[in-house]
Amino acid sequence: MKNQFKKIESLITLDRKPFYQKTAKYISQLNNPKILDIGSGDGGFAKTIGKVETFMVENNPVSVESLEKHFPNVFQAKADKLPFDDEYFDLIHCSHLIEHLYPQEFYSFMKECDRVLRDGGFLCIAAPLMSPMFYWDLSHIKPYDPSIFKRYMVNGDESCTTRPLVSQKYEIIEECYRYYVVPPDDSEFFIYSEFLTKIYRKIKFILHKIGFRKLDKNGFFLVLRKNPSKE
Repeated sequence: MKNQFKKIESLITLDRKPFYQKTAKYISQLNNPKILDIGSGDGGFAKTIGKVETFMVENNPVSVESLEKHFPNVFQAKADKLPFDDEYFDLIHCSHLIEHLYPQEFYSFMKECDRVLRDGGFLCIAAPLMSPMFYWDLSHIKPYDPSIFKRYMVNGDESCTTRPLVSQKYEIIEECYRYYVVPPDDSEFFIYSEFLTKIYRKIKFILHKIGFRKLDKNGFFLVLRKNPSKE
């Protein structure tokens, strides 16, 4: 169990920076790339990757005003209506935005990403999954699983989807998850003996404290590559 924690220790976090750094790895593979960051927020992604030409899309006017004080190429726009030419970017990054979109907006977002991304380009998505924390944020609409990208952009079957496929040109390059430590729940088990129940719960809390803890997924990071040879 401790080895399990050690292996994914950096991903037991609510911090977005580990996934920014993963995206930077793909940026380094590109020559003089044009990068699009959708849902830029406070500009954390651009600060992490450094001096790379990054176009930033944000729909919140307050965030846009703040970003414009520190960055060039800031655009106020919705994620499902990107103000750019076809095949303009080498890499698209989007972190913790899609959960704020209604299904039709999300579908249009996927189509827009496909439209503005060049062949050979990367689409890097980070987002939360369903967990006890998901609806703490009242702006969250619904969680979207990585499988939705696989179905509509990688290897979907149109007979099993409610909308036309966005593409079948993409391949999955990386898929990983963010985790949280599940707190011990003293209500999930009861023995018909108050004494034995108290012992069980005590042991469970001790094991949790010394490191034998349960992990659960609460977010994902997915990298897709637009591969023209798949067409």
